[in-house]
Amino acid sequence: YDLASRFGGDEFVVLVSGSRIDKVDHLAARIIKELAAPIVIDQVEMETCCSIGIAVGPEDGETSDALIRKADLALYAAKSDGRGQALRFVPEMDEAARARRSIEHDLRNALRCGEFEVHYQPLMNVKSASVAGFEALVRWHHPERGIIMPNSFIPIAEETGLIVSLGEWVIRKAIADAAKWPDHITISINLSPVQVRSPVLLGILMHAAASNCVAPERICLEITES
Repeated sequence: YDLASRFGGDEFVVLVSGSRIDKVDHLAARIIKELAAPIVIDQVEMETCCSIGIAVGPEDGETSDALIRKADLALYAAKSDGRGQALRFVPEMDEAARARRSIEHDLRNALRCGEFEVHYQPLMNVKSASVAGFEALVRWHHPERGIIMPNSFIPIAEETGLIVSLGEWVIRKAIADAAKWPDHITISINLSPVQVRSPVLLGILMHAAASNCVAPERICLEITES
C-alpha cells in the first residue's frame, strides 16, 4: 500500500493504489488478523479487533472525499454487522444512510411534537393466573409512517444521545400511569445502557415516584440486551 494514516479518533485510512480488488481484500483480511492478535500490557493480556470499510475508485467515487465517505458507510455497515470484518461499499449502504438520517431528523421532531406512546404488556403470575404488573413499551406514532417499532429508532436514539430525553419521558409517563393502578401492580421500565450512565437518572426516578406517590418497590428497571 502507499499510505497509512490516522484519520481521527480510532479511525485510520489506508490508501492502496494500482492494485486489483482481490489484493485489497487480502490486505484487509491481513490487517484484521494482525490486529486481532492479543497484546500484553503490564502482564495483562488484552485483545483488540477492527472493522474495515472499502471503497474503490473510480466506480465508488472520483474524489478523495467521495471515496472516504463511501468507505465510511461501508465501515458503519461492517460494525453493525458484527465487527471484526471488512465490507466493500455497495449502493444499498448509501440508501440505508439516507433513511437513517431521515429517521434521526424525524426523531428530534417527534420528541417536541409528542408523537411517542407507551403501550403496556401484562406480566402474569403463573400460579394465580392473574396480572402481576405491566411492562412499558415505547412506540413511535409517526404522522406519515404510522407505528414505528423500537428496533427501528432506539439504536439511532442511543447513538445521537436522544435516548436520555426519550427515556426520561417514558419513565415519567409510565410511573404516572402506574399511580392509577392497584398498589400490588408493578411497572417494568426498560433502560438503555446510555441512560444508566446518565447522572440525572436517579433524580428523575425519585422525582417521578415521589410526585406520583408510587412506592419504589413497585418499579422494576430492566437494562436492555445491548
